[in-house]
Amino acid sequence: IQLLLAGPDPLLDLAWTIAERGRQGYGESGSLSWRGPAYYYWALGQHLPRLLKADPERFTPLARQMAGPESPAYPMDPGYPFSRKSQHGRLAALQALLAHDPARHIDLAVEAIHAPFSDGEAGRLQCLGLTAAYQFDPARFFPLVEEAALSPNQYLSDVAVEVLVQAPFEQARQALQRCVAEGQREVALAAANALLKEPWDGQQEY
Repeated sequence: IQLLLAGPDPLLDLAWTIAERGRQGYGESGSLSWRGPAYYYWALGQHLPRLLKADPERFTPLARQMAGPESPAYPMDPGYPFSRKSQHGRLAALQALLAHDPARHIDLAVEAIHAPFSDGEAGRLQCLGLTAAYQFDPARFFPLVEEAALSPNQYLSDVAVEVLVQAPFEQARQALQRCVAEGQREVALAAANALLKEPWDGQQEY
């Protein structure tokens, strides 16, 4: 795909053929059969920004499938000590779609926030979804930030509490108090620090 896109006139029909083979699990009888379509999604993800720019009508449905909850996980090397299923393709696709047209694809960002947490890659996926949603519409998605601050996924909770700390204090104060009471240690400390910096009614008793 990289070579097909390199020229002044990208060969999009051939690029589409390769992408479709990956989506359909092409390679099941070949040397990469153990990887299946997840490998192709991972490889395709790095080229999606250019593909979406060159032919959004054709490649957007495929990119949305890759960025959605049904995107296949990419199996990492079983010998790696922290080997778990990692969703490289889904992360890359979501990044590309949000860069291309955030309003159209913000639903996928919200879905990503609730993705099952399995490893650092899934943590990045959730963080991307939360950051994109809040930047797109802070008022609408503030409740998701409050919820994420108490997530067992430390990647996500760290990002969420940072958003709370930067938000208007009176809007965020009750959420920060919940972080102190129920959050993980680092989240609770960050929230407590924010609560001590700003004067508010009842602070001394608190």
